[in-house]
Amino acid sequence: MASTTTAAANNNNNNNNRISLPGFGRALNDYPHDLIQDTQDTQGHRLRRRLRFPHVIEDECSARGVSMRERRMIGFINVITDKPEWTRKVFDEEIVAKWRAEALGPYRGFDEEDEKGEEGKDREEERELNGDVDGEVDEGSDEESEAELNEDYLTEPMFSYCIKELRDKAEYYKAVKFVSILDCELAVVKSDETVPETLQQALRQAVRVLEDVPDHQKDWHPGSDGKVLDLVHPSLFPLIYGVSRALPCGSVPLDRCMRFCCAGEVVNSSFVENAHSTQVYGQRHSSLKEWGSFQWLPSEVRFAADDGRATITSYVNNLHPDKHQALYPILEQFVDAAIPLWDECLSWFRPRLRLENIKGNEHQDYDVPADITYTPDEDEAEDVEIRPYTFAEVYEDSFREWFKENRFLKQTAVREFRTRQEHISHPDHLPVHLKRDFAAAGLQVIFKLANIHLTPEKPKFKGGSWHIEGALNEHICASTLYYYDEDNITSSYLYFRQGITTKLTFFCSSVQDEYSSTEEFYGVEQGGPAIQHLGGVLTRPGRLLAFPNVLQHQVQPFSLADATKPGHRKILALFLVDPHIRVLSTANIAPQRVDWWAEQVRVLPPFNALPVEIFHMIVDLVGEKGQEVPLSWEDALRTRQELMDQRGALVEQVNDDMEENTFSFCEH
Repeated sequence: MASTTTAAANNNNNNNNRISLPGFGRALNDYPHDLIQDTQDTQGHRLRRRLRFPHVIEDECSARGVSMRERRMIGFINVITDKPEWTRKVFDEEIVAKWRAEALGPYRGFDEEDEKGEEGKDREEERELNGDVDGEVDEGSDEESEAELNEDYLTEPMFSYCIKELRDKAEYYKAVKFVSILDCELAVVKSDETVPETLQQALRQAVRVLEDVPDHQKDWHPGSDGKVLDLVHPSLFPLIYGVSRALPCGSVPLDRCMRFCCAGEVVNSSFVENAHSTQVYGQRHSSLKEWGSFQWLPSEVRFAADDGRATITSYVNNLHPDKHQALYPILEQFVDAAIPLWDECLSWFRPRLRLENIKGNEHQDYDVPADITYTPDEDEAEDVEIRPYTFAEVYEDSFREWFKENRFLKQTAVREFRTRQEHISHPDHLPVHLKRDFAAAGLQVIFKLANIHLTPEKPKFKGGSWHIEGALNEHICASTLYYYDEDNITSSYLYFRQGITTKLTFFCSSVQDEYSSTEEFYGVEQGGPAIQHLGGVLTRPGRLLAFPNVLQHQVQPFSLADATKPGHRKILALFLVDPHIRVLSTANIAPQRVDWWAEQVRVLPPFNALPVEIFHMIVDLVGEKGQEVPLSWEDALRTRQELMDQRGALVEQVNDDMEENTFSFCEH
């Protein structure tokens, strides 16, 4: 385990060498509220500097929107990049020809000869493309109609573009071992090779000490029906405003962190009460608990001067630095593995659309088949002298009805393909290099370990809710999930959606109520929520997945593959705190657990001379003192429930705001 270093960067200390961080020394909302700073150099050239990463609660994170056809393209790319040896197959013209034959007809799965016979493969691909899991589709998803699925899935230009993009991604994958998917304006990044099998096995072995505990010590997550076992969870013993204590100067050393228990000053809760209101998807709130009464505590991560490897320099909350010492270097390796994926997903915050937009006028956007002609009903014009200048007046209604019954949305042109290198060379592209940009200050990372256990008595996991990670005071900017073990469960997916702008009027004509082509092009409805579902990502064992915390995600249902036997899946989660906005961490707040405190004082006189029963009575009395550190297990459970209630209300509010942010086209 690495030696301890000072956790706070110099700019987080004031002139008295006191720590100055949001919520301690300054207000919670004392951080940059602009995302980008535009300046000029001495030669007058434009310079752009990122001040922080976007956050759904703080910023209007509404995307420009992705067309239905383009979502088919990114779905196709997602499916192909799940195939074994996909980086070779995309250059195999025979295999590509098979994909072309399948993609240019009604969707039936994308196969090739060496994969035929894979049980259930086509169905799994369809889930990835349409978000359908075990026959269940989230009621808010953009499910395509039967007619749409029976038409050509991709056109030849769309397919050709996808193959060019896949080949470009394959060349880059060979160098970095990860690939960006669902990447229109944001990006999800996946890798099945970044984490070596030796590290996967080391993690499996190291977590056994957390799993192999008596049943009464197992922490089943509230509300999970005894299916989700928390091994390390940040909601236990978090920072509690008005209760937790922070060191005003210096830092809590990793190797002696228990000695600092109860040290420091109470983190003043008034910094929460004075926080400003925020705007979530166009809805402003003054009472929204976007801050809450708690904060998850990240660990400090520094980079070694010689090789740049990640080193955890403050304790992981709820992971004992002595008893569970073997896990620390393993987690450090996972931080190293996650950073390139975080660099990638945090670098993309500008459109990379593949299709041209529509005009927004039904007469320009629609056409009718060439073999169908309009035949006027002469009965409608009875006793009317038909002249050229009266024809439109007489037959306008019937023509419009005929046109709507027979029309189809014309396909917009596929844009010229641009390579990854061309995209990142754009002046507005701001690449992220976490190890380079934050070499001095390091990073702050929140860790979580959880298992999902299914049994013949409880054979199904119902999935999760749509959410982002954390509240605003954690400032989580990106997440990484690693699926390190699974047995006897069906395939599962993580589904993504985004809020999109309601200001699509620039696509609309000046003619009132002509917005049907906009609805059909984007798969939205007048008066409907401004939400788009991007697709699902297969979460198979050994996969490392990263995404920015402006995309909502939802765990889809799964169940036992063999209903007569138990099964499980095990997950490691890493949440990256926005490194532009450092928060209170375990370098500032010593362990708050009374059981850890008891182990420390037990070896000190006079406690080391007390009978076990007397010492336990003292520990119980300390734990029963109420809202004051160190906290008992019962205190922690009550705190977790309060935190979950607050976060649940926040998730509900964000989702309500997304649902209430509706389209109103052509408001001229």
